Amino acid sequence: VGNMLYRCTAFSESEDWSYGRNEYQFNATGISYFELQFASCCWLSTLQIGREGSWSLIMRGNLTVRKDTGRINSSPVVTMPPIVKAPWGCVSQIRLDVHDPDGDIIRCRWAALNQGECGDVCNAFPNSTLNSDTCILTHYGGYSTGQFVVTVQVEDFAKLTDIIPFSSVPLQFIVNVVSPSNASIPCGYLPPIFIPPTPLNGTCIPVLYGQTWSGTLLAQNQYDLSSVNNIYVTGATPYVIMKNNTHLSIGIVWMATAGSSMQVICYNATENHGISSVAQCTTLLVMKNSSGIDINVLSDNEVKVNWTFTKPAPLGFNVSVYEVGDNATDVRVVKTNLMDSCSQSTQFSGLDGGTPYQVIIKGMNEQNGVSESIVSSIYFLSQKVPIEPPYGIAKIDLLDHRILLTWSQPTLKNARGFVTGYSLIYSCVKNTSIELKLYEVSEERFYLLTVNDSAVTCSVAVCTRTIAGCGPLSEPFIVQEPSAAGLQSNSSTCDLLLQSQARTYLLVIYLLSSMVALSILVTIAISLLQCFVYKHVRRSENATSTNRRHSGIEMVECNASATRKEIGKEF
Repeated sequence: VGNMLYRCTAFSESEDWSYGRNEYQFNATGISYFELQFASCCWLSTLQIGREGSWSLIMRGNLTVRKDTGRINSSPVVTMPPIVKAPWGCVSQIRLDVHDPDGDIIRCRWAALNQGECGDVCNAFPNSTLNSDTCILTHYGGYSTGQFVVTVQVEDFAKLTDIIPFSSVPLQFIVNVVSPSNASIPCGYLPPIFIPPTPLNGTCIPVLYGQTWSGTLLAQNQYDLSSVNNIYVTGATPYVIMKNNTHLSIGIVWMATAGSSMQVICYNATENHGISSVAQCTTLLVMKNSSGIDINVLSDNEVKVNWTFTKPAPLGFNVSVYEVGDNATDVRVVKTNLMDSCSQSTQFSGLDGGTPYQVIIKGMNEQNGVSESIVSSIYFLSQKVPIEPPYGIAKIDLLDHRILLTWSQPTLKNARGFVTGYSLIYSCVKNTSIELKLYEVSEERFYLLTVNDSAVTCSVAVCTRTIAGCGPLSEPFIVQEPSAAGLQSNSSTCDLLLQSQARTYLLVIYLLSSMVALSILVTIAISLLQCFVYKHVRRSENATSTNRRHSGIEMVECNASATRKEIGKEF
């Protein structure tokens, strides 16, 4: 998939080695998990164990989108010099310089022969132990002097209880155990340290998209007979070097390019005896072109919040979870996390499934103000069955045996989920027979019911549906076929049509999806116009013009009936 050429960032003529970094891309379409191997021959002939043996380095990765972050995993970053010196006869601790961009739990383990991870140099550093949690290698100074290979796999996990890592990164280097008299390295020898203007370990620096960031690293020795001779860097390119008897300084540069979200830069220094400093890391957080919040539900009471910002937040982020009440503006804070300026995610636990929540994140600037504020959409950790039926149920008697039923949606808090629709239970009793019908309604809050028999007594109850099921039924109410007596007066018919115009608009919204919606709209408009004209004419005409008035009544009744029949066809 690529070659092993690299850009040199450090070297040693006396020890005959060079150190550098590079990157390459390959098409991973359709690949969820991958394994990369670099294997060949041969190791140094000066090794105490495995001399001139073959080497093998294996990296494993996972390209699936993580549920907790909503992104593909970022593997651990490892920064170590190729050769580390330790005095013989002393207990020495070597801290493996590891960091994870996702903030995952990191564990270190010895490379395994049966997994092809270490070639001919597996378990080649006797009298040593490796703490898997702290990644500290302890050498107890026995065995012999000379060069030994350390082979380790660095792995990242989401939780302490996880046993399968997201990725596994190889780390292999040489420990040169030297005699104290030969190397002038006493037990308890103090390594080099970094001093200002080097960024403090763990510092987060915001970088605008497209901007080039530069910094300075300055290392100083702590022992009179030593001098700092190298600074090893991963994640950035060194561009200037200044050196004297006690100090070594280099400049580093990195550019926030397309696709960048966060860059971890790690560095350590060594002095002329090969003793290495404790590694430090600086994180560059790339400000995005757009802000956003991503909610990832982990369980029925736990959620992980990820975010991106367009503006730096030097003082960090205020992340609050709000419980939504009867409406979107009725909210109250239930939990708040204060995060540092490099954070891009946090978790909340102790929440309730079936309760609507909203997240608000505020970026805090150096003037103790808000640099930017973003609000999430309303979400549920899990959706439950509603605890409240629809309310405000009403009916409007229409012509042609039809009744328009309407209702209002319960609040999100009482719905305990996003409403997916409604169910109508329709029961009718005639003589001794009972008829039951179930009507499913989508998110529209109305239904057109047909009642053909005036001798039948029917009742209707409505419940609210979420993906978890249907909630309690409303109180049943009686519906009957619209009475002919109630429609005898054409004036009252027109009044009904005019007064229910708002209800008709609900029907029109539904009917717009039909191929004949336009003709129905025209028909409704004509009927309403005829009603208006008829009522106006009634006021202006002589009360004795009975025949003309009756013919007008028949015309309006006919057209009104036709209008309702057309609407009925659509339903």
